[in-house]
Amino acid sequence: MDEKARTALTCINDGVYGSDFSEDGLRLTLLRSPAYSCHPHDSRLLTPPQNRFTPHIDQGQRVFSFWCNAGKTSQRLKRIDREALTKNERPFALSFNPPAAGTLPKPLAILSDDVVQITAVKKAQKGNAVIVRLFEPTGRKRSTELSLPCLGKKMKLSLGAFEIKTIKINLRTGKWIETDLMENKVRR
Repeated sequence: MDEKARTALTCINDGVYGSDFSEDGLRLTLLRSPAYSCHPHDSRLLTPPQNRFTPHIDQGQRVFSFWCNAGKTSQRLKRIDREALTKNERPFALSFNPPAAGTLPKPLAILSDDVVQITAVKKAQKGNAVIVRLFEPTGRKRSTELSLPCLGKKMKLSLGAFEIKTIKINLRTGKWIETDLMENKVRR
């Protein structure tokens, strides 16, 4: 990030775990992970057998992919998390052949903010309710409106920096409450 020019360089990768940045530049490790975990046990070092083939994770040919992008700091910070999700979540095929009869269903959930993310929509563990989990990925406070067209419900929500917010919506009444990750009501 160049504070004076208000510009940033972002680099997405496909599974490289370590990196650092200094005045000398950006350094990304090309190791995926250690070959094995080993620590002393009863004053002896545990090692894999040396008299047979033991596959090691980082041996052989490896292919690495990097996607670099630059721009205004504010725009890069808003977009980098979604870009990383897009590059690292592999698509899958779903065989679905609707008859094209009837009416299209309304969308399940829509956010007014294009930075806050919906990370989960699922049935609640207890009761006739739906859980919607949101995440703020930029490290800045944000507000968004969560619209549930299929329920005819809208709610304004505020999220703190890197906050995960879980909302439980009762399907019968349309009322909602904020819960923790275990789906217990948050008491403020």
